[in-house]
Amino acid sequence: MQLRKAIWEFIEHAKAVRRAPDTIKAYEADLHLLQSHIISEARDTVLAVTGDRLRDFFAKQSAKGYALGTLNRRRSNIASFLRWGLRRRYWIANPLDELDPLPRSRTLPRPYSPAERERLMALVLPPQEHALRALLFYTGLRVTPISRLRAQDIEVGGGLWRLRSVGKGTKTHVIAIVPELQEALRGYTFRGVYLFGYEDGTPWKRRAVERRVTSWGVAADVRPCTPHRFRHTLATMLLERGVPIAQISKLMGHADISTTMIYTEVSSQSLDDALMTLSRERHDPQP
Repeated sequence: MQLRKAIWEFIEHAKAVRRAPDTIKAYEADLHLLQSHIISEARDTVLAVTGDRLRDFFAKQSAKGYALGTLNRRRSNIASFLRWGLRRRYWIANPLDELDPLPRSRTLPRPYSPAERERLMALVLPPQEHALRALLFYTGLRVTPISRLRAQDIEVGGGLWRLRSVGKGTKTHVIAIVPELQEALRGYTFRGVYLFGYEDGTPWKRRAVERRVTSWGVAADVRPCTPHRFRHTLATMLLERGVPIAQISKLMGHADISTTMIYTEVSSQSLDDALMTLSRERHDPQP
């Protein structure tokens, strides 16, 4: 079996089982990098994927300066392909089992500070961007689910507003719409099917959302200003207000509560900063 054909079949399989579009893009990018490396070193065959060649692949990726998070993501995507290939008997054993695990990166989330939040929320924005900012801030949704939201995903009944979205792995996610978000959405004029779409009816792409959020950062002097930092901000604020970690995990749509636990480190760091500020105030000379 040609390696390039096996990779193509794996990606088609991922599409058939409705993997998230971002997941499929990551598969394509990472596996094509692996394909180029293997073919340059040997022949275009699945049998050329060995432990030694995988080890050499990751060594060269590391030498190029890629972060641990990127390397771990590539390893995870390659592992998915290899497990799929094992079920089709392309390999007798998983070549990746011959490698030691990569260390995990420990980059903490970066929520917006209270001053940054205040400047961002004070910006006067066009109606679409006003609604987008409210959704990012009050729901913690990722960019892809937000870009796919439709008018019918807003449910109103019994005095309650709820938002239905599709998250990672096509899982349906239903969350309450707080009054501040209701206000931003009330009377909002839709352009076609999607909440955030163009005149031709197509939804905004990820890059379109990111460009708008970046422009807010320029206007509010907040760098970097990214959609995902709104998600980190909501999780951290909820934790600091005493919301149980299990409830935050459910709101964030995390498959494993250990993913949510990282926000406890951010919250502790914020508390340390507050205590240090208080200490400086006590010891600064009075005018």
